[in-house]
Amino acid sequence: MTMSGNSQIIEHEKYWELPIGDKEVTRLIIDYGFALEIAHPDYNLEIRLIEDFVLSENGQEAVLSIDNPLSLAPGLALLKRPIASIKMTKTGLLEILFSDQTQISVKPNNQHEAWHIVGGPSLHHDGGPGLSGLQIICMPGGALAIWLPKADS
Repeated sequence: MTMSGNSQIIEHEKYWELPIGDKEVTRLIIDYGFALEIAHPDYNLEIRLIEDFVLSENGQEAVLSIDNPLSLAPGLALLKRPIASIKMTKTGLLEILFSDQTQISVKPNNQHEAWHIVGGPSLHHDGGPGLSGLQIICMPGGALAIWLPKADS
């Protein structure tokens, strides 16, 4: 299923994959979650983590807690870091793989949404819809709710 240009959401037997193609994280947002945003000429993408997550880098793992903002400090180093791909298992595990092999993983939560991904339009006025309409939500218990992007007009 083509999303925009060379970007695709690909369904595998046990997971969905969103190849990003080494697009940089252009903004981080810390509020009642931790969000990574990509603002690119082809599309906008926000990855919002609502549940605690694991940051794996150089063989080290750290648990970053949404409830403890100071624990999120290592996540600030992700700004301007290219994302290679995003993998979402059909049981709700989110894995974000960066080009330098750093990884974020977020497990589903049985009580509430653990994470969601929202796509936006191209930054170019003539660039088409980009990822407008794309939404992927990890529902309570780990099921994924997926809305694919709007087709080019």
